[in-house]
Amino acid sequence: IYMENEIEVSGFQFQLFGINITDASDGLAAEYFDLITWNYYPTAGYSMILATSLTEPGISVIPIGEGLLIQISFTDYGGGEICFGEDTGSAGYNVIADADANYVFTSWGDCYTPPECDVALGDVNGDGDINIFDLVQIAYYILDLSIPDYECAADYNQDGSVDILDLVEIVNIILFDE
Repeated sequence: IYMENEIEVSGFQFQLFGINITDASDGLAAEYFDLITWNYYPTAGYSMILATSLTEPGISVIPIGEGLLIQISFTDYGGGEICFGEDTGSAGYNVIADADANYVFTSWGDCYTPPECDVALGDVNGDGDINIFDLVQIAYYILDLSIPDYECAADYNQDGSVDILDLVEIVNIILFDE
């Protein structure tokens, strides 16, 4: 999740509809805050994430600028849009706080709709076969060495992140034709 901020930020809380957050780390939040937590509310269909600094309130703030706010991993994506909740003011679920812990009106941006993938899951080079060439491209992607032609096909198990689990499942396809 990317943020552009014109003020210092001492914390945030927001909803993400359509996914179950399984991890939240890295980015500016991890650099400046010592508390990052999340919870999933399955009956409501959203995850909530909160981050702030408990050890240095008002001192440990995200400075003015822009960058990766936080990286999330998720499951239970059922297709369609992934959206932030509505900004309903300081009493709402979607809040960014300034250095004095005051509510800041925020433009949360548009919903994200992942692109349709024109190839089979696992076929990241788009040649019509799932083979060792796909494994190599996915491994390079995991190691941040390159991006495959069909990045959308890299998350073979559809858990919201591309990792060793995807490689293992593809190896099983290649070896055992499962």
